[in-house]
Amino acid sequence: MASAGAVFRIERRGAGYSACWISQVAIFPCAGNRDEASERALAQAFAKGGWQKVTRLYRDREIPEERCWLSGRGWCLVCD
Repeated sequence: MASAGAVFRIERRGAGYSACWISQVAIFPCAGNRDEASERALAQAFAKGGWQKVTRLYRDREIPEERCWLSGRGWCLVCD
């Protein structure tokens, strides 16, 4: 998955969000608009697997890190 990523469907459900893996996708780097920390986090998440089991998007930092498949500034994708 080093040059690939994933497409997730994210739906608002009341105050929360559900998330579901849809498919893999090829990624083309955007010169001049890359973030090394985000790329490392994505590579680590894909290396450990589990993207098919993502079920929720949380838009806060109240989720324990061990529950997050991938997190960024103010958000977290979780496998429940």
